[in-house]
Amino acid sequence: MNKERVGLIDADMLLYVIMMSLEHELVFGNEVLRMARLDDVRCGFWDAIADWKTKHRLTNYFLCWTGPSGFRKELFPEYKANRRGTLKPVGFYKMKPELLEVKESVLHDVIEADDLIGILAGKLRALSTPYVIFSGDKDLKQVPGDHAWFKRDLETVSYAKAERLFWQQTVEGDSVDNIRGCPGIGKINAERFAQGLDITDPYKCWQETVSLFQKKGKVDNPEDFALQQARLVRILRFGDYDLGTKELKLWNPPSSPKPSRESLAYT
Repeated sequence: MNKERVGLIDADMLLYVIMMSLEHELVFGNEVLRMARLDDVRCGFWDAIADWKTKHRLTNYFLCWTGPSGFRKELFPEYKANRRGTLKPVGFYKMKPELLEVKESVLHDVIEADDLIGILAGKLRALSTPYVIFSGDKDLKQVPGDHAWFKRDLETVSYAKAERLFWQQTVEGDSVDNIRGCPGIGKINAERFAQGLDITDPYKCWQETVSLFQKKGKVDNPEDFALQQARLVRILRFGDYDLGTKELKLWNPPSSPKPSRESLAYT
C-alpha cells in the first residue's frame, strides 16, 4: 500500500499538456482559428490532480508555477532565447491567472516551477515527509525522490542518480533552454563523464568538470564558463532561496574535499 504523500506538481507543464490535448482548429475560408473550451481545460486539469491524489494517496499538494522573470536570464540573457516566438496553447494566459488564485498555487517571480519543486522537496525531506513529484520535465530528475507523470510508472530517483544528472547537464548543456554546456561533448560523452564521478566528493567532481572544460571547451575563461553552465542547469535546493525573504543564493563550487551532507544521506 502506498504511503501518504505530498504532491509537488509542475503546474505550468500540466496546464500546457491539458490545453494542447484539447486545442483544435476551425477553418473559415482562408482563415484557421485555434480554439479551446476553457471548461474542458478546467475539467482536464482538476481531473488529473484528482486521479493523482487517489492513486498516490496524496494528503496535500502544491501547484508550482514559473514566475514572469528569472534569475537565469540575468546570468545569461540568451537563456531560452530559442523559444522566442513559440506560441503557448490558445487560452493558456487566460487560465494561468485563474489557477494561480487557488490556495495550493505557489509562484515566485525570479525562480521557475522546477526550482520551487526542488526547494519544497528538500524541505519535505528535512521533515521526513514523503512526496511525489509530478512532471514530464527530465531536468527534475535532479531532485531525489518519487516521480510520476500520467501513464509513467512511479520512479524513485536516488540521490546518486540525481546528482549525476546535475554534473551531466553541466557539461552536456540543454538545447531546449539554449544552454551550451561544454562545446563538443554531447549527450553520450556527458553521460560517461558523469558515471565516472565520485558524487560523494563534490569538490573532486567540480575539479574534474573544470578540467574537462579546459581540455575540450575551447572557450575563454573555461572555469568561469563552467560555473555559468552549472548555475544555469542546476535546480535550486532547500536553502538556495528563501521563500519568505525571497533572497537567492547562487550555487558556488565546493572549496574543499568534504562530502556534502546530502550525499551522505541519500547515496
